[in-house]
Amino acid sequence: MVTITGYSTRISASGKNHVFLHLESELIPKSSKTSGRTYFITKKAKVLAAIDEELAQQLIGHTLPGNITKQEVEPFEVTDYNTGESKMLHHRNMYVAAS
Repeated sequence: MVTITGYSTRISASGKNHVFLHLESELIPKSSKTSGRTYFITKKAKVLAAIDEELAQQLIGHTLPGNITKQEVEPFEVTDYNTGESKMLHHRNMYVAAS
């Protein structure tokens, strides 16, 4: 299961407003490679939604069946807005609906 934790909007080059839902997975236990201690993470993803902002706001807190997986994609550059540092990524976190 994943939870809708928020949303954002972006305007395309053609001027159309797009809504993206912010999804977050359940807690995932991990084991530290150095200490062996267990800690927890969540995976996050943003998914394009063909809905308006009012509905997106109402959906916050709802859960959806499925999970978030890391998928290999064509390399792309991202910039950390806090540090200005750029790096190349070769994966994205993608929502996969339960079938």
